[in-house]
Amino acid sequence: MNALRKFLPVILLFWCATTTVFAAGMKPETPVLFLDDQTREATINVLNTDTSTALLHSSLQTLPEDKENQLIITPQLSRVDAGKKQQIRVVLKDGIKLDKQRMQRINFVSIPQDDGQKNRARLLVEKFAGNAGDRPAPFYHCPDCGLHGSRHRQRHHHRATG
Repeated sequence: MNALRKFLPVILLFWCATTTVFAAGMKPETPVLFLDDQTREATINVLNTDTSTALLHSSLQTLPEDKENQLIITPQLSRVDAGKKQQIRVVLKDGIKLDKQRMQRINFVSIPQDDGQKNRARLLVEKFAGNAGDRPAPFYHCPDCGLHGSRHRQRHHHRATG
């Protein structure tokens, strides 16, 4: 248990959300990406589930309490053929030290090819394309064991009463 208490505070959690455009879709291989203070980087594969080639725009969304973005995501824009995967790399910026668990959202937006029709506007409509259970719970501090975490109470021995 002591090892777990030492390891958890230096984990950076990413909640991978997919936003889609029309019928196009980019699907991350996992809803959560872990990045620790020692390896300082992590990768995730994103699958183009559509039947045509699309651009994948990857971006990081900082939380309101964060003063600045502590991460770099690369590539931010890439072409992904239908049914193929693109590997996205997330790196902790130089000089950043993780002293507690953090969470940041990664957005994957699929941008479809031009359909060749003139005098027509195409709008980007975003929606969450995951399970409701993939959405993060609010952060809190556990008074019993001292751990912080978005889903600590659900995964450990603490249960809500009432």
